[in-house]
Amino acid sequence: MLRIRYWLKQNGGPLLLFVALFAFLFSDFLFGQAEYNIGYDIKNHFVPFYTEFRRLLTSQEMPFWSFDFFLGTNVLASKSYYFISDFFAYFIFLFPSMEILDVMLIMQFAKCLVAYWLMNRLLQELHVQRSTAFLFSLLYAFSSFTFIFLGIPMFLSFAAFLPLLFLSIERYLKKGTFLLISLSSFLLICSSYYLFWSVSVFLLFAWPIRYFLSHEWNRKAIKPFLLSTLKVIFFYVLGALLYAPILFPTIDYMLQNSRVIQGSASDLFWSKKIYLDMFIKAISAPFYVNTEIPNYFGTQYYRTDQIALYSSVLTVLLVPQLFTFKRKKTKWLLSTFYGICFLLLFFQPGGSLMHGFSEASFRWTLMIILSNLVLSAVLWDRALFQRKILLITILGIFLGVGLVFGIVQHPMAYAQQTVILLITLGFLILEGILLAFFPKKRTWLIGLVLIEIAMSGKLTLHAYLEKNSQTSYHYDEKGIPMDYFEQLQEENGQEFYRIAFSESLIDIDHQADFNYNSNMVYGFPSVSGYDSTYQTSLDEFLNWTGQYFWWFQESDYRLQDFLSVKYLIVRSPYELPHENYTLIEQIGDSPYLLYHSNQAKPFGFTCNLLTSTEDFYQYTYIYDIYELIANTIIVDQAIIEENHLESYIDPSAEENSLQIRSFSNNHIEGTIDLEQKQILLLTIPYDRGWSIQVDKESIEPLIVNGGFMAIPLEEGDHQITLDFIPYGWKSGWVAAGIALTILLSIFISSQRIKKRIG
Repeated sequence: MLRIRYWLKQNGGPLLLFVALFAFLFSDFLFGQAEYNIGYDIKNHFVPFYTEFRRLLTSQEMPFWSFDFFLGTNVLASKSYYFISDFFAYFIFLFPSMEILDVMLIMQFAKCLVAYWLMNRLLQELHVQRSTAFLFSLLYAFSSFTFIFLGIPMFLSFAAFLPLLFLSIERYLKKGTFLLISLSSFLLICSSYYLFWSVSVFLLFAWPIRYFLSHEWNRKAIKPFLLSTLKVIFFYVLGALLYAPILFPTIDYMLQNSRVIQGSASDLFWSKKIYLDMFIKAISAPFYVNTEIPNYFGTQYYRTDQIALYSSVLTVLLVPQLFTFKRKKTKWLLSTFYGICFLLLFFQPGGSLMHGFSEASFRWTLMIILSNLVLSAVLWDRALFQRKILLITILGIFLGVGLVFGIVQHPMAYAQQTVILLITLGFLILEGILLAFFPKKRTWLIGLVLIEIAMSGKLTLHAYLEKNSQTSYHYDEKGIPMDYFEQLQEENGQEFYRIAFSESLIDIDHQADFNYNSNMVYGFPSVSGYDSTYQTSLDEFLNWTGQYFWWFQESDYRLQDFLSVKYLIVRSPYELPHENYTLIEQIGDSPYLLYHSNQAKPFGFTCNLLTSTEDFYQYTYIYDIYELIANTIIVDQAIIEENHLESYIDPSAEENSLQIRSFSNNHIEGTIDLEQKQILLLTIPYDRGWSIQVDKESIEPLIVNGGFMAIPLEEGDHQITLDFIPYGWKSGWVAAGIALTILLSIFISSQRIKKRIG
């Protein structure tokens, strides 16, 4: 109890200031003046994704597979990027009755708080004063990265835990402790394996520089440096391997994704306006958190617009003061560090490298923000300021801004950005004067900086709210009861089916009746989806059916029949594609009608026509490909010959279907009775995690019709069982177990040694 009181006495004031600043910045959302929907994908991606995640968590199955994502997907592997391994995402389970957007606002507070606290611990480890640690921790928690990436929750989770990695390095350098390295590695790779790659590349040059800032540089130092480096790598990798049960399935899955190691930078330089945008983003608040908002030099492309460098003009003034360090080695090492960062920013292949050799990106600039703040905190705490460098910095910034205003023909056409930039310049002058002429007036300067970050953050969010005319999606306002489709499923028992929206009702925006992921919120399998990590085994099928990007909608009625679309939601009978539909009812109080399709195929059915993929490509010039896909087994010629599939085909044979006995996301069981051998087609996307047993004997399915599964069956009565466990899940647990055993063994041994010494 005494320790708690002491902690509150030491930290209570700063913590209250943090809460007050967060409340001010997010007051529009906290007090109901606006709904928390910052970032385009929160509305279209994360609300449906988190809703489905909550549903998976409350089911009695592991979240391995879900049919509610577009045609079904390996959730564990494909959604580790979005929520599966993000610890903050599990807040939705802690608040089961709360609206998803409200829970996401709580997540945002928790992430900012963790970022503030861990940054504070890092700075105190560097022995800066409490007031200094408090100020620069706030600047980290509410930096431009926080606002630019409000629409990408897992990136903010990564930012929250990032200071722990550098804290662990400091602890290792000073005390030789290692467990914190493994813990930070584990937390970071869980939060975002994508940014984990970025920080791993960053450490390749940041670690040696930090090491030699605290160690002598000579020939004798090389061996200790190499040994320390190997130890850091060892514990860093062990921490990452603790994530192996999810990492291994994810690697196997994502290596099949067309986005991986493709689209890398082909040009050496960025366009000129991106360099100008970097300058603006370094000295002023980000102004916008959505690429739809016009700005001076924005490309309207999210990857090149996401430049996060600003964390107050105080850091802009302080970082050049690195040349005030007395030791030449310190100046040289820090200059080398910033030189490498500059090269990675300046040359487009640097952005590609930091993005996993994919499209060049600036998301890694979070590491520059953290580095700037750590350096600035040390300089501030040691009062290492030179007026000459301050004046040169201020003059250079004003010359740069003058150049910008000379290039931008009509600055007031971007009135909000111009206002924010001018306000920033005002703070630059005031803070520069205080640093240069009143260095002992720390309280004044701290207050001024707090006002600056409060104003910059508020104006950034305000600019977004004014420009963002779209509101969040209120499903209850549609007049469809949230449990409507659950009741429909109960009426259908174990039967599997999909439900489709009329093409006229669906779009990516919430301005349409429904968006591509509305089915996840209501909780039913559909033939639409917006998902960048969809089941990529379907690429060929999607290409055949004209689906080329990350939002999909199979609207042709033959494809819908093929995909077991039993129900269709329309506004008017005139939207029905053919006459073989029966009206069920009007849905709740909504204007939407629910129709039953009388010709939808079952989940598993035998197909009595066969063609090779090679012939299919020729037929596309002659026949209707949708008709072929819906009624023909399409498979590579080599597979036809290897499995003698032509012997399974008889066009006069009766079509049979799989009789479902038990159906859930991870387990399907059914029977089928055949009078002659046939091929059973299952409209499940292929994944190596599916294990199939026919009469209790394991078999490998065929990949047919561009990405689905089929099973050749002999004559007779068959019991079919399908179980899904992500490929790599079991071996991942073995790797994680080995890593954990090693860590525990080393820890126990070290504790025994300490006791003996003590």
